[in-house]
Amino acid sequence: MPLSTEDSLLVVCLAFARFVTPPPLSKRPDGSPMPALGAALIPLTPITTRLATLDEQYNQHSIMDILHQMQKDCYDRGYDLAIGGADLLGPTAARTFGELAALVEGSGPI
Repeated sequence: MPLSTEDSLLVVCLAFARFVTPPPLSKRPDGSPMPALGAALIPLTPITTRLATLDEQYNQHSIMDILHQMQKDCYDRGYDLAIGGADLLGPTAARTFGELAALVEGSGPI
């Protein structure tokens, strides 16, 4: 059984939260994080393009950090992340948080 749509979007939002203003997260009544309303529609391309440029200019690793965070969050939920850098950058990359979440949703169980 794949990750749920909401869990997949939450994995994406958590990974990108420190790079997006306003943050793509809100809180449930119990205080746990959840995707903010409209988070699936957040454009991904401008964010990843900017981060890749900064990574190159300043020898940072933001794109790898994002992938690592998504991998960890999937693993913590019992899934093996089935995406890579090409899903964040380039001509075939996901264009929105929702499209990326759909790719994360395809991750298989460990």
